[in-house]
Amino acid sequence: MDFNSSLRIAATGLHAQTARMRVIAENLANADSAGKTPGADPYRRRIPTFETSFDAEVGGKIVEVGKLAYDNSDFTTRYEPGHPAADASGYVKYPNVNTLIETMDMREAQRTYEANLNVVTVTRQMLGKTLDILRGFALFGILVMNIQAFAMISAAYINPLAVPPVGNAEY
Repeated sequence: MDFNSSLRIAATGLHAQTARMRVIAENLANADSAGKTPGADPYRRRIPTFETSFDAEVGGKIVEVGKLAYDNSDFTTRYEPGHPAADASGYVKYPNVNTLIETMDMREAQRTYEANLNVVTVTRQMLGKTLDILRGFALFGILVMNIQAFAMISAAYINPLAVPPVGNAEY
């Protein structure tokens, strides 16, 4: 696997975790929003899904964001008879969002995002080191060529017959 493949796979992971954190943030933002009218359903928790697929260009599996699924668990109810969304019994439906679960999901998504970001960082550092090594070989080759050229010049200066003649030059 080459550097570009590693970067591409990590980038798809970053994209997937960004989408996951966006959905979790939406869930947290709507955790206390009740319905607008009596008996109306409040916000329903959303769950991001992921799919893996083989990418021939990369030569490995990548992750893609799938469709959003809805959590079909029951809504919570609270007795608030004065609330505009209260039903005839005085109960108000609230979203099925558990802030503790959402916070843990957010933490997990952040850590997974950071892991993918570390892959990108390390891959870029490895690529930089590889380029430094290649530059070093190139500079070493130039240095060796220059030493040989200077050696030939100094040898010709000391003994003109030590270096073969160039072209039709006669000594």
